[in-house]
Amino acid sequence: MRRFNFKDQIVFENTNYLAINKPPGVSSLHERIGLANSVFEQAKKYNNHLQLCHRLDKETSGVLLLSKHADAYSHAAQAFEKRTIKKIYHAISHGNHSYDDFKVDLPLVTTRSGRSAVNKQKGKPSQTSFTTLENFVHFTLISCSPVSGRQHQIRIHLSSQNAPIAADKISRSYFATKSLSKSSSSHAFAK
Repeated sequence: MRRFNFKDQIVFENTNYLAINKPPGVSSLHERIGLANSVFEQAKKYNNHLQLCHRLDKETSGVLLLSKHADAYSHAAQAFEKRTIKKIYHAISHGNHSYDDFKVDLPLVTTRSGRSAVNKQKGKPSQTSFTTLENFVHFTLISCSPVSGRQHQIRIHLSSQNAPIAADKISRSYFATKSLSKSSSSHAFAK
């Protein structure tokens, strides 16, 4: 697991919240196997009262919000549940794609093996909007706005449109250049 210095990653802090820039390769929560160096564990060393308000996939970099007390956590949880916090991810996908607030609505289910998949009968509603930000020779930079927050939702929805995330082992896209292949090419932030 990748090592990181929690204090160096802080991008915002007040009396209620702390936000960090989570690097790729670091789990938000404890890992079931392997050496532990999760954001959660590092946060507890920094301030024992910190709680994660949401998670990011291990290979996704981006802003993670942590609360400093129960009232702040409750407020953030309600904001995420009511979707008053807009989550935006930037992903680099293989190929050239032109999306202008293109919506993908495919229900997702977590299988017994722990993988996520499209399942129109048993899946939970899952919607994502995509907008092309820039096209390159072999890749496209895409803004991804999930309405729901299912595991691997953006990966699966992009793959369903023949636009897999570059260098992403989960969606099995290995088309990226060597500079992209060290981590998944997605990054999250909130407005």
